[in-house]
Amino acid sequence: MDKVTSNTVIQMAGRLLQGLAAFFLLALLTRELGAEGYGRFATVYAWITLIAVVADMGLYVTGIRELSSENICRNSVFYNFLFVKIAVALGAILCTFLVLPLLPFEKIVKSGIIVTAPAVLFTATSKAFRALFQVDLKMQYPALTDTIASFTMPMICLCAFWANIGIDAVFAAFLISALISLCMLAGFSRSIFGVFTGSASGIFKTADKKIMKGLFMTALPLGLSGIMSVIYFRFDMMMLSWMAPARDVGVYGVCYTVVELGTVLPVLFWGSMLPFFTRDLRKTDRLKLHYSKSYKVMTLAAVPIFCGGCLLAPRIIRLIAGKDFISSVPNIDFFFNITSVNSICLTFMILLMVLALMFWGQLNGCLMVAAGSQKILLYAYFFLVPANVLLNIILIPRYSYMGAASATLFCEIGAILFTTWYVWKKLKLRPELSCLLFSVTASILMCIVIAVTAHYFFTNVILLILTGVVIYAIILSLLRISFLKRFVS
Repeated sequence: MDKVTSNTVIQMAGRLLQGLAAFFLLALLTRELGAEGYGRFATVYAWITLIAVVADMGLYVTGIRELSSENICRNSVFYNFLFVKIAVALGAILCTFLVLPLLPFEKIVKSGIIVTAPAVLFTATSKAFRALFQVDLKMQYPALTDTIASFTMPMICLCAFWANIGIDAVFAAFLISALISLCMLAGFSRSIFGVFTGSASGIFKTADKKIMKGLFMTALPLGLSGIMSVIYFRFDMMMLSWMAPARDVGVYGVCYTVVELGTVLPVLFWGSMLPFFTRDLRKTDRLKLHYSKSYKVMTLAAVPIFCGGCLLAPRIIRLIAGKDFISSVPNIDFFFNITSVNSICLTFMILLMVLALMFWGQLNGCLMVAAGSQKILLYAYFFLVPANVLLNIILIPRYSYMGAASATLFCEIGAILFTTWYVWKKLKLRPELSCLLFSVTASILMCIVIAVTAHYFFTNVILLILTGVVIYAIILSLLRISFLKRFVS
């Protein structure tokens, strides 16, 4: 757990810097492109995300699991893993170019997809190198790489906007950022793990159709599940782009992007814990210990993010998108018109609840993958995806981006209930409600302190967030000491 903790902390430090770059990019794009322009960018990004998941096809997680196994020739497995990823990525890009003319998008959106599509190949190849660092818990190198690449994109966009180039520069910056990440990870892998130190012919001789087929077939259920997952989470954006104006897509894109940055912690912890869950799957006591600690981390992070995010929602959106952006969308009346909430803030709160549920969902998913239950995830998505599509068809025409957010929330509730039940049935692991109660109590007290601070002292949202983090840590410590004393007495 010490290695997992340090590995996660290193990645979180990198992700914090990357998050700052992402927030800066988001603020830059919303102010320069406006709601409609950002809506077009969000549409392109949603489709590139879908293509990237198809290009991965579950191979990244499968590669981590195979490279974590004992008594293997790591170089042989790695090179075959790399060959499969490149082949699948090229196939996904080719299919994109064939399908693109049939999609009902503006010309600028289609050109954006064409320009950024090669980034899918760069990202897929980068993930092959990233798996080596993930297995050996040396994620400081990918963290450094991602940090540099993430700051490259807003810097290019800033220079381009000064030169009045426009949205085309955003697509080009996306491509350049992915290429920088690939080159750096390949260089680090060569110096640390010794990959590509031999001759090219020697490397290609390691190609083994049996190994590549085995990797692909093992990854296929997880890959299909991943495709279902991205359709499940991104199809609302796609349907908005077909059924609503570009402005609505931009509004939803802002909320979704801000919330999406919060998924960093569960995803990073998921990647760090997968090798441990896999190795200790048949060691009941150690598996329960890993699960207990992981569940506590997820719970103690998810609850305050949701509570504090809802409290500070208007300030967060105003900081990111600007005052003009938030004032351009209508308010929604509640409680017999006694009070009202801005619709973009309400959408943000709904997605924050989705984010909180994803913390526990990622933990359940990690356990299911470690237990070899990828097909169960796939079967679940065969029910969730049609339900999500149906809900979007019903809700988007009437409620636009709020309807899309609500559809995602309803389906995420169903997903977390199912995966929690399956983990309990298959592995006999159940969540600790005492930890949830502990976190809820601390989060409520934190919100009270933040509200008082905002009313009487200062209103800067960054200072309020930092204050909330400090207060939450102090309250947790005090509650823990109080409960321990009561237990001992």
